[in-house]
Amino acid sequence: MHIPSWDELLGGQLLPGDVLAEKYRLDELIGQGAMGFVIRALHVQLDEPVAVKFLLPEYAANQEALVRFEREARAAFKIKCEHVTRVLDVGRVEDGAPFMVMEFLEGIDLGDLVCDCTVLPIQEAVDYVLQACEAVAEAHLLGIVHRDLKPENLFVTTRRDGSACIKVLDFGLSKELPLKTGERQRALTSTEQVMGTAQYMSPEQWVSARDVGPATDIWALGVILYEIITGHSPFLRDKLARVCGAVLNDDPPPLTTLLPEAPPGLEEALRKCMTKDVQKRFERVSDFSAALAPFASPVGKEQAARIGRVAARGNPAELAFGETLESTAASELVPSTVLEAAHAAAEVFAPLPRLGIRHPDGSIERWADIMESAPAMSPRKPLLWMAVVLVGVLAVLAVGWSALG
Repeated sequence: MHIPSWDELLGGQLLPGDVLAEKYRLDELIGQGAMGFVIRALHVQLDEPVAVKFLLPEYAANQEALVRFEREARAAFKIKCEHVTRVLDVGRVEDGAPFMVMEFLEGIDLGDLVCDCTVLPIQEAVDYVLQACEAVAEAHLLGIVHRDLKPENLFVTTRRDGSACIKVLDFGLSKELPLKTGERQRALTSTEQVMGTAQYMSPEQWVSARDVGPATDIWALGVILYEIITGHSPFLRDKLARVCGAVLNDDPPPLTTLLPEAPPGLEEALRKCMTKDVQKRFERVSDFSAALAPFASPVGKEQAARIGRVAARGNPAELAFGETLESTAASELVPSTVLEAAHAAAEVFAPLPRLGIRHPDGSIERWADIMESAPAMSPRKPLLWMAVVLVGVLAVLAVGWSALG
């Protein structure tokens, strides 16, 4: 494979030792990916090493590539988590090609680490994935889906105290979900290009890369954890079409067939991550993290708890009622007045079988049945209960008023 030289990559515009933007002395080419390359540099005023990322020459004038490059910079800058590489600066060289200045990382990516070690111990692997989960959970709260999570995009570096720190790299394929304000990230124009790395892409990502949500990152995190503890990528095949077929149709080999000592709870968590049905997958990264917590170190357990707190901050109802009170009876969590009103409404609604919810499959669920199941439903949505009761009462009043009229 041909490895481009410095001149080929920068077209002779910049040479080793040149100072970019009057701040960054370019020192050494240290990496190249599918669309870009990275040069180690020195911030001359601060005497601090940095990494400067450029697009490969063949992509420098490609509008789609430029959009992705800018998207990566914005996404990484918005996420303030320790586990995302910090973006320090952006700019353009004389010919207009963009560059991005990031913190300089020393270490190894998880893909290379697994190649060197074959597999990782369960606790260590779970701790690594939980660190990635914290970054991804914060990204999801900001409406950002990564879409290309894989071991090569999880970089293992070292903190000052010697502990390992995972950094999530490469938000170039990230997608911004619609926000409540109505703002939406402009979609890229290409509809046929595969968006992601084949064996880590979710079934829905194979069908439409445009229409994926947080569940696609949860799928990838499960595939990564499965691979780094077993040494086996569950959907890797010898041809791309077979990878696609495996993702869409095949279940991964049971974890215990490859790792007999694996705890049942871990196997269940991974199975839920990699279920084909998006609706049956973990709803949020915080839910996946909570499922992994029993298999983590004490530090990892605290990390899982922190992810839950971060998720709760993004949902006021969850902050009020908590996500770890699964053993608490619903009647202890939902105000008694709400439950009383719900049961009262069920009695009122009983003679009105046509009032209810029509589901996508055409079936109708009566309000009476919904109200009678109040304690068994989610204890985390008391405001929803009050809204349902209020709507129901108004409906009854409207029927009565019509009858009187």
